[in-house]
Amino acid sequence: MKTDGIYYFNRCRRCMTLLTKLQIRKSFTTGIPPCACGSGMFGPTNPLWYEWALPRVQRMVVYQLLGKLAPAPEDGIVPPIPAGGQFPSVAPLSPDEIRTPEDGE
Repeated sequence: MKTDGIYYFNRCRRCMTLLTKLQIRKSFTTGIPPCACGSGMFGPTNPLWYEWALPRVQRMVVYQLLGKLAPAPEDGIVPPIPAGGQFPSVAPLSPDEIRTPEDGE
């Protein structure tokens, strides 16, 4: 079975809530952000010891045991390079946008 590029367990980068692959797949189909805080940024993680008791994590375990989930990405998988092999360039900051570092930075 081919991977869909989503890890089994992810964590919201804004509020650190545990997100499952099922929640993220549902958010892709509905268009609603996967996290209750409204953030769409997340990254792979492992559940903490107490998070294994959460119903959404238990549902993931059942789905995995029944073979209803695509495998997680393997280590070392990189996103495909855009056509032409070049990433889009980003315009440099204007002098007005550059701020000088303050004390302690």
